[in-house]
Amino acid sequence: MRQISKSSALAAAIVAIMPLVDAFLPASPTLGMSPRLRAGIAKRPLMMSTSIEQGKRDAEGLEDALFQKECQRLCGPKQAMSSDRLKNVPWKESVAGKEHKLLYMPFLEWQKKILSERLDLRDLPFDEELSYQSGKKSPAVIESFQFESEQFRKIRMTYIDAGTAAQVLNCVIYPRYSYDAPILGIDFLAFGKNKVLAILDLQPLTQDPAYLEKYIDPLVPLRNKYEDLCGRMSSRFYDEARFFSKELLFGRFDNDGPVMESLFPASQEYLLHYLDMIDGLQPNTDPEFMERVHQMHVDYDQYSAEKDPAVGLFKAHWGEEWAHRFTYEFLFSHYRAPAEGSDEGDDKEQVSP
Repeated sequence: MRQISKSSALAAAIVAIMPLVDAFLPASPTLGMSPRLRAGIAKRPLMMSTSIEQGKRDAEGLEDALFQKECQRLCGPKQAMSSDRLKNVPWKESVAGKEHKLLYMPFLEWQKKILSERLDLRDLPFDEELSYQSGKKSPAVIESFQFESEQFRKIRMTYIDAGTAAQVLNCVIYPRYSYDAPILGIDFLAFGKNKVLAILDLQPLTQDPAYLEKYIDPLVPLRNKYEDLCGRMSSRFYDEARFFSKELLFGRFDNDGPVMESLFPASQEYLLHYLDMIDGLQPNTDPEFMERVHQMHVDYDQYSAEKDPAVGLFKAHWGEEWAHRFTYEFLFSHYRAPAEGSDEGDDKEQVSP
């Protein structure tokens, strides 16, 4: 997309639409008329005035529509800013009604608080259409937030509320390329009252033993404090040998009791440990190092986008087209569809610290 200033875009849009606007604006109603015809029209001032005013309103509506269309063509889709919307967290009640619990809202509220306190959060704009959707077939809402900071290139959080049918909190934090630290991944889900699933991990970029010793082994004492979160994932969707650690928190429950009893304090400890860990690292701005980390992030997004089972949930509530855009353009924005006749995608992003 071309990088242009807002004022330049507006000016260009106005220049582009003015010929069209002029074509639809009414000319002077008596221009070129004979005196007799003008006199006859003068006897019907109310009717003529109404006609002129309606013409002006129609022209103004057309002008606005053409203006918005041209601005979108020049500037791209309208961008969502997260900081103002995040002020509405915590939500007061479920979209499905007061009787339904917003199960993971306390987690999102705490993340908002601690990230705002610990980091220099800045809005990372993204397509407004992907930031919020309400259910088309049943009560459901999905809202996402995205930020960056000095140490993190992308911090995204998504909450899905569909009453008892679905409560989901997803959060992924990507360090900048000048750090080879793991990516923090959170997936907390509940489908009905008897199917609760929780996954939280510092997702390693490599399974190299020295890397795991540096970044993953310090999690052992934290994980051992939460016995009911020491389960193992099924290999149905993910391969534990890629982008997952042996110290991940994993729990599957038939009720939501453990959510606040153990998952909430465990997730707090893991996030605080992660932020402290990043604080203790020195950024490495060597271009070769950063390019290597960048490629690891690309591989992570590619793998995750292809494996993520949540796409089915998105499709069910918000349609296939939106689900694919949300997954590939927002959740895993480094994903690249393989070129025709090729098994690999092509990521052209300019690497920066």
